[in-house]
Amino acid sequence: MRASGIMGRLVRILGVGFALGILAATVVSAWGDLASESVSFDPIRAALAVLLLAAIYLGTVEAWRALMRLLGITLDYRDVIRLWSYSNLGRYLPGKVWTVVGVVVLAGDLGVPPGVATAHAFLGVGFMIGTGALVGLLLVPESVTSFGLAGMLIPVVALSSILPILLPGLLPAALRSLPRSFGCARIPTPRRRAVAVQVGRFALIWLLQGAGFLLLASSMGEVSLADFPRFAGAFALAYVVGLLAVFAPGGIGVREAVLGMLLGSFGGGDLPVHLLAVASRLWAIAAELLILLLAFTLGGPKGGTRA
Repeated sequence: MRASGIMGRLVRILGVGFALGILAATVVSAWGDLASESVSFDPIRAALAVLLLAAIYLGTVEAWRALMRLLGITLDYRDVIRLWSYSNLGRYLPGKVWTVVGVVVLAGDLGVPPGVATAHAFLGVGFMIGTGALVGLLLVPESVTSFGLAGMLIPVVALSSILPILLPGLLPAALRSLPRSFGCARIPTPRRRAVAVQVGRFALIWLLQGAGFLLLASSMGEVSLADFPRFAGAFALAYVVGLLAVFAPGGIGVREAVLGMLLGSFGGGDLPVHLLAVASRLWAIAAELLILLLAFTLGGPKGGTRA
């Protein structure tokens, strides 16, 4: 094996180890916060919420796979599970660039050209942020005023997920604006219908995660289906703000603070919204670890083919 290959593998192992270390420290901290408070808790509902979120993540994997097809590459579903779960650990490293780097490196192992992998990474993050802001804005419109002047950015970010449907040429144009070394200059212009379907996929993922979050909330207090819009919208917006907070690995702290703020006015009786925000971190990590465990049990990579 070449020295560069050994070094690349070593860097990946160290990166994964560091990310898992931050993840473990987050779990310990969040668990300590929850243990210090006396709160009613239904472990069965919480476990069901984790399983539901893990199933939603498997749907997210298919959305990633569909996005790769949009760029002309067809990958085996099992390969994309590994790609999603391993690169997802990059969110827990300082700086937001590591998820993109992880996608490029891991997709390269599957035979995906660097330009396509880079485009996939940026588009995946873009679709998540744009549709998350759109879902949050539609379900919790008062959030615009909750964030003060910064709240005016929410409609702008939400618009980013609609414009590519109206003007599909924006996607390759935006990718071509990246440095030439990224290799995105030859990305084809996708069809309007394909972009619309992709936006719909990601929006549905946010709504399903909102349902899972409501189920988690029901394990800690009294909620009803009528509360779904606020919980789903608040979760999506908090996640988006966490993604945009470049200084916070995995949005740690930021996501919980925004979630607590948006749910603070919830008239849910004894529901401890700030503890729920902390519990949501453990909930997401538990589901991510289930998918990571699944990725570890799968066979070797199959590689990609041109669509």
